Amino acid sequence: RNKIYDNLITKNVSKDGLGTELAHQLYVLQSLTLGLLEPKMRSRADTQEQESQEKIKELRKLAFENDNNT
Repeated sequence: RNKIYDNLITKNVSKDGLGTELAHQLYVLQSLTLGLLEPKMRSRADTQEQESQEKIKELRKLAFENDNNT
């Protein structure tokens, strides 16, 4: 991370903000990083695992809590 910061961000930031090349490079990095997590995201949760069930309940609570507030 420090290498990315030193080589990309500090050298490419101008008074106008991030350049288009840097923005593209950061987009590509984000896409590749999220692509690595996709298989885990698409795997089924173990219904017998208590921790998985608690995480799912918490996510549902957060998602539907926001719907009720709007």
